[in-house]
Amino acid sequence: MQKRNIIYSLLVLFFLACSGIAAEEQEKALQAQSVEQKQNSRVRRRRPKPAVVHDPSRIVARDGYFMFYVTARGPNAGVEERYFAPGSTQWVHNRHLFTGEDRPGWIKELLPDNDGSCWAPDIIEVDGELLMYYSMSEFEGIRNTAVGRAVAKGKAPNMEWFDAGQPVLYSPIEEDSLSVIDPCPFQDEDGRLWLVFGGRRIWITELDKKTGLLKEKPDDFTFQEGDKRFKLIATKKGWVEASYLWKKDGWYYLFVNWGACCRGMRSTYNIRVGRSKNITGPYLDKDGIDLAKQGGSLVLEGQGRFIGPGHTGIYEHPSGKNIFTYHFYDGQNRGSPQLGMSEIKIVDGWPVVNHGMNYGLMWESPAAKSKVTEKSISEGDILWHRPVDDSVESTPAVDNQGNVYVSGSSSVFSYTTNGTHRWTTKVGHQAGEFNAPSLSPDQKVVYGGGANFVYALEASTGKTIWKNTDFDVGFHSVPAISADGSRLYFGVGAERDEGDSFYCIDTSDSSVKWEYVMSHPPQGFHGYLGGAIIGPEGNIYVSSQHGWLISLTDNGDSFTENWAYDVKAEMRMPPSMDADGFLYVGSSAAGGYIHKVHSKTGKSAGGNWPVKTTAGEVFANITIGNDGTIFANSEDHRLWAFNPDGSLKWNNLQFDVWGSDPLIRVDGRIIVGTQLNGAARVACIRDNGDKGVIEWISEPIAKSFRLNETNVNIAPDGTIYIASGQNEPFLLYAIQGNGQGLSTTSPWPKYMGNIQNNGSSAQTE
Repeated sequence: MQKRNIIYSLLVLFFLACSGIAAEEQEKALQAQSVEQKQNSRVRRRRPKPAVVHDPSRIVARDGYFMFYVTARGPNAGVEERYFAPGSTQWVHNRHLFTGEDRPGWIKELLPDNDGSCWAPDIIEVDGELLMYYSMSEFEGIRNTAVGRAVAKGKAPNMEWFDAGQPVLYSPIEEDSLSVIDPCPFQDEDGRLWLVFGGRRIWITELDKKTGLLKEKPDDFTFQEGDKRFKLIATKKGWVEASYLWKKDGWYYLFVNWGACCRGMRSTYNIRVGRSKNITGPYLDKDGIDLAKQGGSLVLEGQGRFIGPGHTGIYEHPSGKNIFTYHFYDGQNRGSPQLGMSEIKIVDGWPVVNHGMNYGLMWESPAAKSKVTEKSISEGDILWHRPVDDSVESTPAVDNQGNVYVSGSSSVFSYTTNGTHRWTTKVGHQAGEFNAPSLSPDQKVVYGGGANFVYALEASTGKTIWKNTDFDVGFHSVPAISADGSRLYFGVGAERDEGDSFYCIDTSDSSVKWEYVMSHPPQGFHGYLGGAIIGPEGNIYVSSQHGWLISLTDNGDSFTENWAYDVKAEMRMPPSMDADGFLYVGSSAAGGYIHKVHSKTGKSAGGNWPVKTTAGEVFANITIGNDGTIFANSEDHRLWAFNPDGSLKWNNLQFDVWGSDPLIRVDGRIIVGTQLNGAARVACIRDNGDKGVIEWISEPIAKSFRLNETNVNIAPDGTIYIASGQNEPFLLYAIQGNGQGLSTTSPWPKYMGNIQNNGSSAQTE
């Protein structure tokens, strides 16, 4: 009856009784209806509540992360995924698996009264694949129990899990002794795969290495006493469960749990062990008593704050240490289940372990770091990806702490540097269509806009400070922010002849201070104003799809137009400015031009530089290199490099699609989003003087997406962020950099908070 205690005592009584909910209401909380499930469905992400650790799996090192899985809380909670990020001693809540529509269909068929909860998952790596085994029942004692299997695809920590589509084991018998729970997979040195499982009685059976199902008659998965495929290896008159098998120095060690779990500070769970020279037993304790005859030597019991230890897992660290993991009920935290971690050693042939929460064990050894992290994570590797609600055609903003902000189709999302979700705020339609969020100079406020509105959010919480919906046309530019943070500048537009508008608003209350209406005859597309930058002297430089580059001065409650430069073709992006005050902007004129304009006079400064291609529109931002080199992407998929005098340095790099805005790192490397070898990627390029050289390209991000309007950004720690554009899946990606942040010569230093002067000494640091 222990698994009934797991669900009722841990998942309900502990969490609900603390809130004073009556017993009959607790019972109702366990009877939520399940939804028709799909077999082999891909796991979707559902953010967990602040969680504890119960029934932890073993820890597995994967792609530089330490992954583990636990019994999740409450109905339809499935299995919960956790991980330790590289170098971190704090585990991260990641997601719930096998919930809602992603719950395998066979569960509903065999366990119709199961409420969507799974128990005691365990994981194992077999031939490079990560497998998971998990158990479930119908909650009436141990009536109708089953073990499922899933396999992971992709990179940690956000792998996609696919269920086998059928159970590994199933027991329709109400008798406790035939329950199939708490699975523990084990691969021997000869490559054979085994499964240990059970409650009250512990069994072992061999699995097929290729399928992960029963080796013999896998479609006959019903567990029955007397079936020769299953060997009894442990039993206990009261109860035994949570088995774990480990091989060390020629011995097989079988760990099991005795006592009562799931009672918080009243739990009596304790860990026992026996050993054998044969995997199928017999397993004898120190006194020579067979575990199949109620033997078992004590390994770990409650002591001090560490009450009721259980559910063994062992990670064999590359450093040679063996890390023992388990859960315990914390006597210093009202019996809350937590993750224990200590080093386990073999002394005189028997395992010895003490209580602890030493999560730093995973990172202590320099040798271990080199084997687990440095070897696994290199430049261009995808560190993580996170969902946004829909189309994302904007650049992520990043603050100095590495927190990232990105606009989806209707919401703004924020994640920490390790991918932990901070907040999501719904702001309105088209929030992510060209409309990148920007941070205030003090990085306390996030600004952006959408279909007909502008918003301000608290950067720490996502709480809406204000939202102005007084605009009758769409917001289609990245907002520029004054150096003191008091003014927000942005353009709106909708294909109309009467001229588009550029606004200045007060950031304290969103009131409009002045409106500039485009009055020059359209030379290009009747569309939006493409964005603005602020020069070191405070003037505002605005580009327009109408074909004009304009200089404005903010007079407080009014503006002055200083000059208007006729580009004679469509422009989409804000200009860039070098340290000498020259502006650069790309246009679609005559196949593509880069225009160099003096910011003081509005006159051409050295002519227009043709980008001579068959389809050479230059719509992406112009970027100024550390040495003054001008970089631009064109619509014919080329990256161009020009000297400051306009002479061509190189254009030898041609990609599969039109690339994103090139960014310059502190080390001078060019980071650009593009498509190579049939997949969207991020590329790192070195300017070799006479040619561009690709130093690395990232792992594939997606098959394709619009990178010309979905741009990369670089955090201060060197992490590279990019969003996935118009095509599904709509995701924000974090990619490993080299520790070098964004150079001050790059456009749009969003992580600094304001879009200013792109290269002058006045840029905010």
